[in-house]
Amino acid sequence: MTRYELPRSSRDALAEAVEAAQFGVVRLREGYDQVAVDNFLDDLAGALRSSMTVEGLSQLVDEALFPVRMLRGGYDLDDVDDFLDEVVQAASEIAPSAVDQLANYYAGEAARAKEQQERSRSSKEESERNFAPPAPPVAPLAEAMKEAAESQAEDTPQLKRLPTRRELRLAREKAEREAAERAAAQESSAPGSDR
Repeated sequence: MTRYELPRSSRDALAEAVEAAQFGVVRLREGYDQVAVDNFLDDLAGALRSSMTVEGLSQLVDEALFPVRMLRGGYDLDDVDDFLDEVVQAASEIAPSAVDQLANYYAGEAARAKEQQERSRSSKEESERNFAPPAPPVAPLAEAMKEAAESQAEDTPQLKRLPTRRELRLAREKAEREAAERAAAQESSAPGSDR
């Protein structure tokens, strides 16, 4: 369901719509800091006008974090998240420029070379590895989401569905809760612990 009528004719038109975006203001419940969101929208409009790829725009949006305000008026969380998701979707529907196509090609080549290098390194490390304590189970959420998207892209040659900001926010909150629970469990089970 599209809540925003965003232009899909050109990136410049989309950038103008991003600059003109308005959101509902909430009070007495959580809302994004208005100044932080407005500044990010200015940056996003600049990125739309630049030669940044759709993947780069998606990453920029996914990594954007805004302070949350409670009593001072803030933008409605879902309004902002939905709008940003739709901006990325609209940008992906705009025909890619030649620069986008070249950037995508070289990014794919670099990713394949890096993956091959990591595979050869990991097989070497695995053959030489002694049994060491496992690394902490907390992996950066962005890397996990990127790996999942890449594996999905390899399985399906068609356009992939990118996770929404809301899905990323919920996954990030879940990962933070689980990490805190693991840390608390490790702390309470540590030798010499009084708990």
